[in-house]
Amino acid sequence: MDKQYKSLKQTIDASGFPLQIALENEVRREDTIHQWKVLAHEHPWSNPATQEKGFIDIILGHNEKRIIIECKLRKEDNWIFLVPNNAKFSQTTGRFYLTQISEAGYPQTKCIDENLSYPLLESEFCITRKGAGENLEDIASKLILSIECLLDEELKIHQKLNDKDSFLYFPAIVTASKLFICSFDPKKISLDDGTMDEHSADIKSVPYIKFTKSLTTNLTQDANPRKIMDTNKNRKRTVFIINSNHISDFLNKI
Repeated sequence: MDKQYKSLKQTIDASGFPLQIALENEVRREDTIHQWKVLAHEHPWSNPATQEKGFIDIILGHNEKRIIIECKLRKEDNWIFLVPNNAKFSQTTGRFYLTQISEAGYPQTKCIDENLSYPLLESEFCITRKGAGENLEDIASKLILSIECLLDEELKIHQKLNDKDSFLYFPAIVTASKLFICSFDPKKISLDDGTMDEHSADIKSVPYIKFTKSLTTNLTQDANPRKIMDTNKNRKRTVFIINSNHISDFLNKI
């Protein structure tokens, strides 16, 4: 194997596109089992207000549900999510976009707390090694922006067809990085140096997790904030973080 071949292959692998292609192939291979279908890939989006634009890696559909996937390679990195040890598995804390055309024919978008069929731990803090690239908040925020553009696009189609069905949008980041949770006792964090008690922190690997945080500055159409806590809650969105080896397992459970 000559040096040029090795160099070119490293460039290809580092692009992340092979991971995206492999994920799509895996979804198609198992679609008769989990029932999720690939609706589109490399789907362009643009936001005229911010002048931002890009491509959605993969869009999956199952009846009136969508999963919008952003692929991230970073296979040599570990993503560690902080989860207080008093946190519980929850089925009702996932906040996702729901769209529909009203009886009067007007497009409507809101964010709801959706009941999930499979309980997952939730975190709002993710730690990666310094210099590993974009932080998760930036990746997730851009994914949310792309979904806002996509749902506007789909709403126009549904409005034209007079389709009154509701559609639910699940954001997901699929990565080759290993995922871990660090369960800890908040009372045992030192205020002196900000470190955890070494006996209270429990670190273990997980296949996927919910990442919920205020990831957008936009308020939903039905927002009526009276306090700053209202705007903070309205801007919260849930993003599924999934290790790439567990994508089929995740789709079977969601």
